[in-house]
Amino acid sequence: MTRPASVVTVLIAVLLLTGPVSHCGAISLGIVAFQVTSFAAASYLFLKRVHAVYFANKVVQHTFSFLWLVSVGTSCAAFAGADHNSLEIADTKHCVRHQGWYALSIAFINPVLFDTLVYFAITYKILVTHTGGGWKALCSSSALPHLSRAVLQGGQQYYLITIGINLTRFAFSLSPSASPTLQVILSSPAVSLASVMACKVHRNLIIESMDNSGSGSMAEWRIPEFSDTPIADISLPRKPGPASLRRPRI
Repeated sequence: MTRPASVVTVLIAVLLLTGPVSHCGAISLGIVAFQVTSFAAASYLFLKRVHAVYFANKVVQHTFSFLWLVSVGTSCAAFAGADHNSLEIADTKHCVRHQGWYALSIAFINPVLFDTLVYFAITYKILVTHTGGGWKALCSSSALPHLSRAVLQGGQQYYLITIGINLTRFAFSLSPSASPTLQVILSSPAVSLASVMACKVHRNLIIESMDNSGSGSMAEWRIPEFSDTPIADISLPRKPGPASLRRPRI
């Protein structure tokens, strides 16, 4: 869902900036709708990652599910004023934003906050589970198992790459000297980059999990889980052999 929504977002944004359009407000609403959809789908992939890492802790799972719903809901603040702030330039069939609104800042800071919480929650869980790693495991990941290393490195790649453009977009939305058009100029690139990175990280985790389990088919793959409970080594009773079933001779 995140990739089709981001592709449609970019196409509509290009049409709004270059092509002749008849309804500027409707096009702006469409861009915002697909941006919110792409963000919700991309963040949902990392919500499922938190559920997998904290699969034995229902409190953490429900907390992050609630935070995801709040994040998606507050990102809808971008709809405020999207229809009447984009107007046609005279009779040229081209659109321009004539007025900015600070509700954009709320919508643009949501990915930063949610991604930060998810990244630190997963990193903390992995480092606590593998106590021998410490800062060495965080920096190089050499002391971690393959699957935990894939989860940690994938989260680092996504967070470090997307946090820069999301913070820049947030700064533009708060800048009083920036024009209304400049305030949203990074919206479509930020959504596209987050979508690409989320899908790349999720695909790499699936491949790593399949390689680690020795399964080559998607039908046999399932979301990896990180157990909090130590595995007990219980010896099962041996099955009696044919010699023990013979009757003793009298």
